[in-house]
Amino acid sequence: IQVTNFTQRRFAASDNPFAGEVEQKLEHTTKTVQQLESRLEKIAEASNFQPKLDELENLKETYERLPQIRDYKLKQLEDKAREQQLQEFLRQFEITDAEINGIGQLTKDKLRSSRLTTAADLTPENLKAVPSIAEARAQRLLFWRAEKKRQFAFDPMSEALPQARITVEREMDNLRMQLEHELTAGAMFLQRLKQEMTVHKQELSAALPDAYREQALAEKDWEAVHKPNPMWPIIIILIFSFIYGSFLSTVYKPHSILDNVGDNVGAPYSTTQTSAPAQPELLEPELSVDQTEARMFFEKGEKLALQENWAAAALLFQRSTELDPQFQPAYTQLGHVLYRLGQYDQSIEASTQATRIQDEFEPNFYLGLAYKAKGQWKPAADSFIQAITLNKDPEDSKFADAYYYLGQSLKQTGQINDSIASLEAFARNDTITAMQRFQLASFYLWIGKTALAQKHHDILKNWDETLARHLQRLMKQHRRI
Repeated sequence: IQVTNFTQRRFAASDNPFAGEVEQKLEHTTKTVQQLESRLEKIAEASNFQPKLDELENLKETYERLPQIRDYKLKQLEDKAREQQLQEFLRQFEITDAEINGIGQLTKDKLRSSRLTTAADLTPENLKAVPSIAEARAQRLLFWRAEKKRQFAFDPMSEALPQARITVEREMDNLRMQLEHELTAGAMFLQRLKQEMTVHKQELSAALPDAYREQALAEKDWEAVHKPNPMWPIIIILIFSFIYGSFLSTVYKPHSILDNVGDNVGAPYSTTQTSAPAQPELLEPELSVDQTEARMFFEKGEKLALQENWAAAALLFQRSTELDPQFQPAYTQLGHVLYRLGQYDQSIEASTQATRIQDEFEPNFYLGLAYKAKGQWKPAADSFIQAITLNKDPEDSKFADAYYYLGQSLKQTGQINDSIASLEAFARNDTITAMQRFQLASFYLWIGKTALAQKHHDILKNWDETLARHLQRLMKQHRRI
């Protein structure tokens, strides 16, 4: 990951004697930042924490279902034993010796030539394989087999079945002990892995700010020594001349009483200054060192977020909030990247703090997404409504998404039909606005009325092309759900 690719920049020739040293420093600091970012990215990518957690969840589910698995295996065992006993019972009845209504010796000979000799052999599939057996005779044979089957009585205490049950119970005990061992070892592994990841992230979190700070200073030095037509030699000469001239004027300039007399000879003599002192200009308060660094980390975090390096971006946004607890954009973007990382509770905490500092669209939108991901539909709907009230820019695609996800949230809370009825009343009275029509169409998608959504889209194309374009995108997106 490269935030600033200074190592591949062609350094322009410079007359500044410090240029070589500055360039070496910049190369070193940039490589250090790249190495730290790469390590952080590898922690996020190479970590098998989530796959292992998913594996343990599956093992836990299996462990909880052991009683059902045991019953299923015993049922399978009993069904298999029943079928085996049935086949043994039916093999006692020879077709040749049986008196079967409508079945003569010729038919019996055909069956014997096809190796169908007992009632156990008389199945629909086997009889179809004998082409010379008519359908009526095949039905009589199957009826005779069914009569014999009704005489069968299953013996659950037969010699083989108890032994097979003991085998199943032993298998289940072994499976239970194996699952308990894997769950215990897996929990310890995850705890150790989490501790290692925490330590590594803390080390990187401590190292990255200093690395970024050194890189930023090196960049400024690099820009200073590589400005076009550098003036540093002239500036040095001017400074030297000014100092030397001041020294000479102080030593050799004669003092006179006339020095205190105004240029106007006719003016009364005065040894006091009559002009009023100049008023100092009011300047905006400068950012503190911490605030300046907070914005530097924020800018670096934005670049990493654009590259979807969410873990590294989260560290930088977190550091930015620590340096300047009132820097609202850092909390907003921290909530966003934490949502991307699936850390929904932490995302909600960061976005909520952003709304406390300054209530804007973005943190409320990310709040809604995090609540939606957690299945908390009421606060999700409230967050999307608040976001919508704070942003009236139809060009923003997230604004359209807020309406769409609001419809999903209202469906889950059972309120969508009431909302649709209110909007439909505006449509019937011809008082509906383009935004309300867009909202109504996006709500229709969540109750399966795609034809009505398409109808309002066609109308919007003549009313508001931007909203029509957003609605077309949402309709396409909804079809993939």
